[in-house]
Amino acid sequence: GAAATHPLERIDAVARRAAQLLDADTDDSLFTLFQALGDPSLGYCATHALLAAVLCELTARRLQVPDFVRPVLLLSALTMNIGMAHEQDKLARQTAPPSAAQRKLIQEHPQAGAAMLRDFGVANEDWLDLVGLHHESDEALGLPRNLECRRILRAADGFIAKIAARATRSG
Repeated sequence: GAAATHPLERIDAVARRAAQLLDADTDDSLFTLFQALGDPSLGYCATHALLAAVLCELTARRLQVPDFVRPVLLLSALTMNIGMAHEQDKLARQTAPPSAAQRKLIQEHPQAGAAMLRDFGVANEDWLDLVGLHHESDEALGLPRNLECRRILRAADGFIAKIAARATRSG
């Protein structure tokens, strides 16, 4: 949030490093991230974001999404849950169902994340569109040029959420 120092530089550095590691060894990247997803000692939000970024990148390559579009999809995957990062880690560990306040945060975090990114100085409307609408199933909303990337991001996010272990269920 507001306490972040140089957040865009740090996000860009993570994105570049993730892309390098993925290119160096795709299988090892996937294996490591899927294993990390089940490790309760690691932050769920960060692991979810990295795995989503990798799945989005690999899917976009397979679907032949243009090279100039894919970096924005990767950044969007890394930051889609920035609006509820700490709460996402708590939710993964808690044994009680989400409270009303937590359900509200889950519902509102895409737009909160886009607002946070705007506050950080993000002006890329595609990045903001993808983050702000990554849970939205109404495909008439948002920038039409991002529809394929929104579908990829939403599918990766949902898949990871379903396979990830929680305190209340196994993965």
